[in-house]
This record gives sequence, C-alpha cells and structure tokens, in this order.
Amino acid sequence: MPRELSNSPCEVTFDDRISGDKITLYYRTPTTAERVKYTNGYVTRQGNKIVSTVGELRMRAGSAILTGFKTGAFSVPGKGLISSTPTDNDYDPEWKSAVKQYAPDVIEMLAVIAFESSLVRSATARGDELEILPATEDDWNESPDLGLEAAGGAPEGASADNGVDGGSPLA
Repeated sequence: MPRELSNSPCEVTFDDRISGDKITLYYRTPTTAERVKYTNGYVTRQGNKIVSTVGELRMRAGSAILTGFKTGAFSVPGKGLISSTPTDNDYDPEWKSAVKQYAPDVIEMLAVIAFESSLVRSATARGDELEILPATEDDWNESPDLGLEAAGGAPEGASADNGVDGGSPLA
C-alpha cells in the first residue's frame, strides 16, 4: 500500500502491557517545521552543560499531534470508559489532560513512532544477518576508521588514530 501524502488523520495501535489490551491513537502528521524542531530539541545547553531533554520533548510533541483515541482505550474511575469524540455519549472534554497525567508512556511512544521511527530499515534477503552490529566483540575494531583519511585527514590538532589532542576517543 503506498504512503498517502495528505493531511488525513493517522492512527497507530499499541499493545498496552499495563491494561493487557490494545490502544489505538489518532494523530495528525507532524509538519516539517515540527520535525526539525523535534530533532533540534534532543539536547539543550544549560550554562556549560549539555542536558538531554528527550522526555520533555516527547511529551510536548506527542501531545501536540495527538487528536484522539479509539473509544474503549481508556477509562476513568467514577466515569467508566471515556471518549475523545465530541459526539459520543462518553465524551470527556478533559481526555487529553487525563491521558497526559495517567498515561504519559502512551504519549511518549506516539512521539517515538511519529517523529523518530516512521521509517525502519527493511530486512535483506538474509534478514538474520543485518549489519547493524558486529556478530562478536572480537569483530569490533579497537580504533574505528572514521573515514578521516579519505576526507583529507583528521582535523587540525587531532589524530585519526586516537582522537583529539592525542587523547583516547573512549576516555
């Protein structure tokens, strides 16, 4: 089936290990600007430190694109099943706040799917031999070839063999 290039709502279904059921979320496709902002938001500088902001980023981005869920996915004590569809009898106008408060993992996973892993590498004819990692620890090079020689050598003050200023790249 071809990928539809439109603003039509998207959906994703997760196996929820907490409820033991499936949860289907509805979301809109992130814009190009949102994708760029998301990628640029993995880390921030706080003074002289680089700080990971992935958790907050996933919550903000997932919440921004979440448009609803399949009725039956969530219940609230005292209300029972809730709906994100305004025309349903079980509609809860505070559905998004409830999901953000009590199921942040669902929102974060939506962000991962929509922003980080919308494309995955296809398995080759020999799918059991994907060349992502070497088969054994002995297959790792002690000093990886980073292609610096082919690109005209290491940056000034650095050695292609052992990192910047003669230090170990693993130190």
